[in-house]
Amino acid sequence: MVLTKDSIVNGFSGGAGGFVSRSITSPLNVIKTTNQVSTHGKNIPLWGIPRAMGHIVAESGIPGLWRGNLVACARLMPYNSVKFGVYHALTDSWDLHERFDEDKREWNKVALYRALAGGIAGFSAVVATFPLDILKVRQTVSQRADLPFHTARKAYKATQKEGWRGFYRGLSPTLAGAVFYSSFQFSAYETLKHFWASRGKDIENTKFAGVAPVAELEHLGFRHHMLLGGAAGGIGRFLAYPFDVIRKRLMIQSPCNQLVDHYGGTRYHSSYDCARRIMRTEGLFSFWKGRSANFLLALTSSAITFAVFEETKRFLYQMDIRPNPTLGL
Repeated sequence: MVLTKDSIVNGFSGGAGGFVSRSITSPLNVIKTTNQVSTHGKNIPLWGIPRAMGHIVAESGIPGLWRGNLVACARLMPYNSVKFGVYHALTDSWDLHERFDEDKREWNKVALYRALAGGIAGFSAVVATFPLDILKVRQTVSQRADLPFHTARKAYKATQKEGWRGFYRGLSPTLAGAVFYSSFQFSAYETLKHFWASRGKDIENTKFAGVAPVAELEHLGFRHHMLLGGAAGGIGRFLAYPFDVIRKRLMIQSPCNQLVDHYGGTRYHSSYDCARRIMRTEGLFSFWKGRSANFLLALTSSAITFAVFEETKRFLYQMDIRPNPTLGL
């Protein structure tokens, strides 16, 4: 893959989408993560989210709802930049737009290629930013909202006590979840766009008229991208959620803090050990612990990310970076 203007635009737009969505949804992220890592207590239902927010505010003040947000944005901007940049570089190099328009009846095969590109993009993004993910999770579940200096000092202490291996706790389930989620998210979003763009249009008057060509995608607006992005992200996140619970449990397994003791005192030796013990002691549904907050989070986060990505990309192309762009992905 060669670094081109398109790659830079896609990467920057993806980073912008990640920054905006993470900052807006931070309170839901804090509730979801603290519920995930806790081995005691039950899943917080939808109607319990306001009460959970009130508990966090009482414990840490309003800034507590944005615990870990600075580190999360510092991680999510490059994460999304890599993910969106790699994905679009791959789909462009594979000429998926041209393949799709040549024979729209092959849309399912193109969807598989998009899923493969999404999986590679998710894998690349995790590898590039994983240490920041560790810091984000630990700061999110701590009892105070740290300043950047405190976060940097904690990172230094963790390096001294745990070594660099400590920054890669939970890497395996994170990679598995990211590959699965990114594959589904990108493939579903792109495919849904083609079906949605064909609403009310007569394309070639065949039974495949419900699949719009790439050129028609430029008619989709901000609200369409939010709707389709939310649907793709919500379903994908639900399916990949058990990986997220396991990785969060492993991420707080640090000998230099008391997070494990605060959230139940259970220590795990591996991803398999974590999954086995969750199943045995907490039950199957604990793999979806925090699912209520996560459901709202996945819908809003993915919706905002894709909508901001598309609009940022449209804006940059209108600045004559490339004439008459097609916003098809």
